[in-house]
Amino acid sequence: CVFAKDDKVREFAGRLIRGSRKGFGVRLNSTQGFYQGILEKKIKMIVPAFNVRSLSFDTMTSLFKAVRDEKVGLFILEIAQSEIGYTKQPPMEFATAAIAAAIYSGYEGDLILQLDHLQAGNNSEEELKKIVRLLRESCAAGFGAVDIDMSKLVDYKKQGLSQQQAENVRLTAYFTLLLRALEDKVRIAIGGEVGEIGGTEGDEAVEGAEVGSEEEMQVFYR
Repeated sequence: CVFAKDDKVREFAGRLIRGSRKGFGVRLNSTQGFYQGILEKKIKMIVPAFNVRSLSFDTMTSLFKAVRDEKVGLFILEIAQSEIGYTKQPPMEFATAAIAAAIYSGYEGDLILQLDHLQAGNNSEEELKKIVRLLRESCAAGFGAVDIDMSKLVDYKKQGLSQQQAENVRLTAYFTLLLRALEDKVRIAIGGEVGEIGGTEGDEAVEGAEVGSEEEMQVFYR
């Protein structure tokens, strides 16, 4: 379905694959219950997340076979907003490849797809409209987790943590409400971010940025 030259053939094959997943025991799910269990101190473990950037069907097939054979528990397949662009894998295509790989490998169980590092370079109307479109596409594709990363809009030149985090908090709350309106039967797990790790984001140095502190987290969640 990915390599078909005819758009209609590609779309039909994609719908066929996605529509058959339930019959093969593949369940699109979320990490929300897992994180709730950690919060309630009922669960003490971590969940590995795999960013699949190329040869997606083959990579995912190998992963599903390993999960099946080793009887692995929860895991996540994720793709970052930036990766969607340079790998040319829109959410629906990524989800279709994942479902096809799960079926082909004989995997049965939860399939958790995550949109990682959803970022805004600025807070312009055009930029925010792009994010809304991507969120709609991801929800339609069955993504069960989203990392809302508005940390690029943290303004370290302002005085006080509340002022620095204000735009990050505002947009994270806005997109959270949008996701709650878009989600269907599965409760989407939503994450947020307060700063940059080690003053960088990817390969880019961020002037004045520091590792997120406990104080910043408290301001963010209030």
